[in-house]
Amino acid sequence: MARLARVVGRWVRQLGWHGRSVATTVAGRAGAQPRPSFLRACQPTVAGRVGAQPRPSSLGACRAASSLEARYPVALRDNPAVKSWAYQKIADRDSAKAAEVARRALAGQFRFLNEERSLGDPIDWALVGHPEASRLWRFSLHYHEFLLDLAAEAHRRSDAVLWGRVWELVWQWIEACWPDDPRTRDDAWHPYCISRRLPVWIALWAVEQDGSKGTAGGLVGGELAGQVLASMAAQAAYLERNLEWDVRGNHLIENLRGLAMAGAFFEGRQADRWLDRAARLLRHELVEQVLPHGEHFERSPMYHLRVLEAVLDVRDVLAGLIRPVAEQCQAVAEGMGGFLAAILHPDGQIPLLGDSCLGEAALPERLLERIGLPPWSGRAAAAGDVAGPVAGNLAAGAGGAGGGAAAVSAAGGSNADVGQAVGAGPAAGVEPAAARRFPVPVSGPSARGPYWMFRDGGDFLLFDAGPVGCDYLPAHAHADLLSIEASWRGRRLFVDSGVFDYADSPMRGYCRSTAAHNCLEVDGQDQCDMWSRFRMGYRGWPGPLQVGRYGEFHWAGAWHNAYRRLGVPRVGRWVACRPGGPWLVIDWAEGRGSHRLASRLHLHPDFRATPTAENAVELQCDDLRLQLHFFGGGRLSVDAGWYCPEFGLRLPAPVLRFEVETALPASIGWCLAPADAGLAPPGEWLQRILSAGDSAGLPPAARCMAHRAPRGPMRRQGYGAASGGAALAVCIGRGYGL
Repeated sequence: MARLARVVGRWVRQLGWHGRSVATTVAGRAGAQPRPSFLRACQPTVAGRVGAQPRPSSLGACRAASSLEARYPVALRDNPAVKSWAYQKIADRDSAKAAEVARRALAGQFRFLNEERSLGDPIDWALVGHPEASRLWRFSLHYHEFLLDLAAEAHRRSDAVLWGRVWELVWQWIEACWPDDPRTRDDAWHPYCISRRLPVWIALWAVEQDGSKGTAGGLVGGELAGQVLASMAAQAAYLERNLEWDVRGNHLIENLRGLAMAGAFFEGRQADRWLDRAARLLRHELVEQVLPHGEHFERSPMYHLRVLEAVLDVRDVLAGLIRPVAEQCQAVAEGMGGFLAAILHPDGQIPLLGDSCLGEAALPERLLERIGLPPWSGRAAAAGDVAGPVAGNLAAGAGGAGGGAAAVSAAGGSNADVGQAVGAGPAAGVEPAAARRFPVPVSGPSARGPYWMFRDGGDFLLFDAGPVGCDYLPAHAHADLLSIEASWRGRRLFVDSGVFDYADSPMRGYCRSTAAHNCLEVDGQDQCDMWSRFRMGYRGWPGPLQVGRYGEFHWAGAWHNAYRRLGVPRVGRWVACRPGGPWLVIDWAEGRGSHRLASRLHLHPDFRATPTAENAVELQCDDLRLQLHFFGGGRLSVDAGWYCPEFGLRLPAPVLRFEVETALPASIGWCLAPADAGLAPPGEWLQRILSAGDSAGLPPAARCMAHRAPRGPMRRQGYGAASGGAALAVCIGRGYGL
């Protein structure tokens, strides 16, 4: 038993060092929360400045500041890179938003996730008066990233009052958020919140203490300065012991960024240990978490932006300290930037795949500039007009003038990506890899891992043929296999529903469901078993992405096995785009028996859908008019859906649903083209593609339209014999639904 006790004790100590603090968790349940003296010593008294009544023990904490400084690394490292990075962080804030944040902060008002709350003065950091606030809202408050906006406005105005408010809020937090206070411990001292907050405080300190560039330097001085630094050091020490090995993914990258920033900011033996540990773990995690085609493995563009920013921050502050790690970060950032540039819509923003929304991460254009990529432009080059080194890759990626297909692995992807240009990294002392290439907005097709993109000026289509997320970390994954997003003339057209919240709510379930995405649903069932807020049970996996060219059409195709439990072993999608239109999509399903197939297209709220025939609608946004025709003999309806481009914001949006009950194998599809463009009728385009068969990369099931077309009005709209002439071949005893 004694030996068993020693083994268990060693195991608990290891978990306390490498994972979430076991002592904290157990004590929280038993009511015996540890009270480390070095953390208690971090709490200053600021009653004279903010009107708060000091805790009796905080007077002793102030007297203990000198001993704390002797024990923890409150000396600052001579690292000019930190100051340069800090000014960049402040300069990157949006000036209009910064002014609004400053106005609110002076009044004790805070707005996160499109929800505004008044927290008084001093700030109610525990949100005792707002128990309805979600966990994510509480986290956002404790990130303290709003202080960067406040500092940016103070720096712009050279306003000492605003600078004073910045540090007043910092001191209020230190006084109110004790690590052993159950009201604030779980939020304020959560490792992820510390990871987001520490870089903010470091940036504020570096900028405010430098009075040479128009700041109100010297506001933090004397005893209070030591206590602020002591709190930062204590948070870093707490973070080091509580890295989120239980969550991993982007959380762990953020943890390591926070630890690396603290190590680069402070000086001393413990700071060196933070720096060494963060560098060592980052080298491993970046290899695991960034896929060969440059995408973060959680497959959420929003978290891709956050991880990319973290990598760039580490690169910047470590350039003069640990050069090999800084160089690795630059190389990883180049790959991530290449993927990012490839998937951006013409408006310069990310697609909302997985748990993604706008406004929660740095602007893509700014991150690409930090990597060294020239400023991203949503305006693609004219057809065939490709600058410099891109031309050769484009010709190779287009599949040639004839037919043919190329396979791209969904797990990793081909490194022979389409359309790339040389970039350079701006970090001091870190040069970009000379052979590293970036995809840039060009006309024509491109592939990046399991993603296929088509650009034609302001027209853009993204086909996601990858898995839903990381196999062991599907927290931010949605049931969206083989989904698409599209823009036309620079306007978002087909959109992902986005993400509304992270609560266990009906909207959370809706946003993760198959019905909230532009993909095929079978028998009204989700592709994946999603339960709770961040969980996923059974799921499907995609096959390889196939790409090629047939005549004027560039095409891509893939399949998945998510509905094998329903007796549908494979469901696939084939996408073809022609410069100037039309675009064709065919969804197909293999199997036996009768099943209900439903294809949905979620429109951006700016578009209106007006039925023009039984299976056709006109899409209109201002002066832009498009015709959308469905094939397969099903029933078309215009339903009501939600578009959630930001947390806490949901906009009503039309959803086109085309549904058919049919025996398998079968397929349905649609054709999109500009209205009044003088193009051939959609049925004629489909006939050409179906007649091509294997030459166009169509599997047999894709050539089996679900039903014959209805008679009457549909023929007058350009379908069937009225538009194509001779009847098409019959597949498995049934005619094509023309």
